[in-house]
Amino acid sequence: MYLTLYNESHESLIANYCLSERKLRYVREPKIAVNDSQRFSVLAFEDELLVNFFTLHRCPDEPHGANALIVEDISTDYRHLRKGYATRALQLLPEFVKQHFPEVTHLILLITEDKNFTRSLCKYAGFEDTGNTSLSIGNGQVSFQTSI
Repeated sequence: MYLTLYNESHESLIANYCLSERKLRYVREPKIAVNDSQRFSVLAFEDELLVNFFTLHRCPDEPHGANALIVEDISTDYRHLRKGYATRALQLLPEFVKQHFPEVTHLILLITEDKNFTRSLCKYAGFEDTGNTSLSIGNGQVSFQTSI
């Protein structure tokens, strides 16, 4: 598996990325998220298949300020669910961030859905539950973080 930042050569892959209606209640659709100039879109590939998508963005109001990136919109193409890809992508993320954002020292993961499943996924991937449910960047979210 490898991670890469979105660029226009990935447009057709994003157009064919499939999410369930339920998932779309909690994350932004990748074809919309890639157009947000305030976010960095990250794609995870297994061989040449696009299996995961998420976004990174800065939040100056967060305690770590410019040294932190917020991770949101985490999804797996529903044709590739339950194969461990999301866990693996999150495990690869700290090293990826070191390469592309060397000033970043913290990753903060925000989740709004299926908190029990996602909590175990985040912990297994090396993120710690902060217990903070009231970050100013969203409502109803649970926060996890890891140092890089």
